[in-house]
Amino acid sequence: MNNRDINVEELTKNFRVSFDKAGLTIYVIPKENAVPLTSGLSYPFNNEDVQLYGTKVILHLPCSGAVYGRYLIQNGDYVEGLYLVIIDTECDIGVSWHEEGLSTKIHVKPSESLIVIVRLMRLRPVKLSPIVMPLGL
Repeated sequence: MNNRDINVEELTKNFRVSFDKAGLTIYVIPKENAVPLTSGLSYPFNNEDVQLYGTKVILHLPCSGAVYGRYLIQNGDYVEGLYLVIIDTECDIGVSWHEEGLSTKIHVKPSESLIVIVRLMRLRPVKLSPIVMPLGL
């Protein structure tokens, strides 16, 4: 699948649970909605911690399945990486991003998939105004 073909709104329209904070967005969606993303290479896992490629986000996976990604998507001024986690059995998946102080646990059923979207970089520079300090302080 081409990165330009990914429509996040269409993928996540039937989500059950979502989490969005500090550049990390997570959705639990029906597995059949995620089928278009499973055509590429995958990383199989079995009861291990997986660091998402190109990020400092770590998935704590106490079950077996596969991680698909990284699909690059553009969201406004940002480039984000989209990762898909498919599991074989019911599982509580932990997601940690220690640099941002984030840690959460999400329950995923075998009929569901987990989509993790991580903000990777900003496309346009931000203009900062200089700080003016008054004299005599």
